[in-house]
Amino acid sequence: MSTTTKPNPVLKFLKELRPLEWSIIIIVLLFGGVFIWRYATPKIEPEKKPVSADTKVRIYEFWGQGCPHCAVASPFLRDLDDSSTAVELHQYETWYNRDNKDKNQKVADLLGTKAGSVPFIVIGDQVITGFDTEQTTGKEIKDRVDYCTQNQCPDKAGELLGFDKLIGFNVGE
Repeated sequence: MSTTTKPNPVLKFLKELRPLEWSIIIIVLLFGGVFIWRYATPKIEPEKKPVSADTKVRIYEFWGQGCPHCAVASPFLRDLDDSSTAVELHQYETWYNRDNKDKNQKVADLLGTKAGSVPFIVIGDQVITGFDTEQTTGKEIKDRVDYCTQNQCPDKAGELLGFDKLIGFNVGE
């Protein structure tokens, strides 16, 4: 009694592949593995620095009297300042005050951006220009304040405007 085994069709298929076809299979497997590794591994959140009672985040708002977007942004920023001990708000009217307009230009130059549109809001080393609603731009501002509270963003604008350095801030200097 003799037993003959049927050849495995998968093995037969693999044996008949040409070098170019093998190359394509290897490339697909490598990229597939990288894709799976990249998106299947858990994301590790960066370590958050503890917030001390004297941690401050300065917000600088350059605004124009009569600007409709500023008319919404300014009260929002004042409310944020009033409701948070971490926020210190400084407001500069630029349309009718030449000194404040010059300050706005110097801050914009320092941060590598253009001055011109208002409101021009600086939090740490980030500029937010314009203001839409509390749900959009307001959320962006709150998120930036939270980030700077936890990560101690630099306050180059404050130094340029003559404020004392915030203790523990200006990382990287």
